[in-house]
Amino acid sequence: MLKRIVFCTDRRFAGETGEEIRDALREMESAGLEGRALSFSMENRKEAEEVLCTAEGTGKKEIFGEETLFLADTKELYAFLKEKGLYVTGYLHSGNEKEKFPGAPCLVMEPQYTDRDSWEKIHERLAGIPWTILTTERCIVREMTEEDLDGLYRMYEDPDARRFLEPLSEDREEERKILRAYISKVYGFYGFGTWSVLEKETGRLIGRAGLSPQAEDPSAVSLGYLIDAPYRRKGLAKEVCLAIRDYALDMLGFGSVEAVCDRENAASRALLGSMGFTAAGEVLSDGRTMIRCIYSKPRK
Repeated sequence: MLKRIVFCTDRRFAGETGEEIRDALREMESAGLEGRALSFSMENRKEAEEVLCTAEGTGKKEIFGEETLFLADTKELYAFLKEKGLYVTGYLHSGNEKEKFPGAPCLVMEPQYTDRDSWEKIHERLAGIPWTILTTERCIVREMTEEDLDGLYRMYEDPDARRFLEPLSEDREEERKILRAYISKVYGFYGFGTWSVLEKETGRLIGRAGLSPQAEDPSAVSLGYLIDAPYRRKGLAKEVCLAIRDYALDMLGFGSVEAVCDRENAASRALLGSMGFTAAGEVLSDGRTMIRCIYSKPRK
C-alpha cells in the first residue's frame, strides 16, 4: 500500500519546481500521504547515494521500501533510482518539458492536481499489483492475474462458453505466457482491457468482462463478457456490463460502446437489448454470422 511520495529533482531546476512541489506536498498531506522532496546533482554519484541514505536516517542504501513512489525529473535520476529497484516514474515540469524516461509507465505533470487514487494507481502499476477497476453491488472488477488461470479454465469447460467463445489453449503453460504478456502490455498501453470479475462476498472468480479497442473507430470500444455457469440468471452479467459500459463512456471518454454476439446466442442478444444496445447490422467472423450492436452516449 502506498504511504509516501518522494520528489527527486535535479538542483538545476529548483526555480521551476519549488512552488509546484510545495503545493503538491500540502495536497498529499491532506490526502493522508507522506510527501518528501530531495535535491540531487548526478554529477557526483556518491553524493546522490548520501542524499538517499540521509533522507531515511538509516545510513543504509536500502531505503524507503515498497510503500514509496519516487518521481524523478531527469533520465539520469530515473535510471539511478530504477537501478536500485525502487518504484519510480518520470516527473515533467516547465524546466524539463522534453525530457525522456524510457520504460516509465506514465509521466506526472502538475502533481498538485493529482488525487490519491491516481497516485495509488501509478504505484500499483509499478509494483505489479492489479488495479481494481470498479465495484458493483455484488461484484469486483479488477485486472487479471496469473492466479486467475485455473478459474478461467473452469469457466471455459461450460458447453455454452465453448460454443460461442474462442477457447483457451489446450497447453496451460502456453496460455499462461499469453496471459502474462497481455497483463504486461495491454493494461499499461491502453489503460483498459479484459478484466476478472469476482464475487464481492467470497472473492471467487466468477467471470471475465471488459473492453477492447476498435481499430476502425478510435472513438468506440468493444464490450465482451463471460459469466461462469453457476452464476448465470442472477442478473450479474447485466450488473457488471452496465457498470463497464458506463465506465467506458464516463471515465475513459469513449463516445460509444459496441458489442458483437452470435446470431444464435439469444441470451446475449437479450442482454444487450436490455442495456439499450441497438442492432447495427451483421458481420461475418470465422464463418459465423455475428450481430453488431452499439450503444452511444446520450446527448445532454
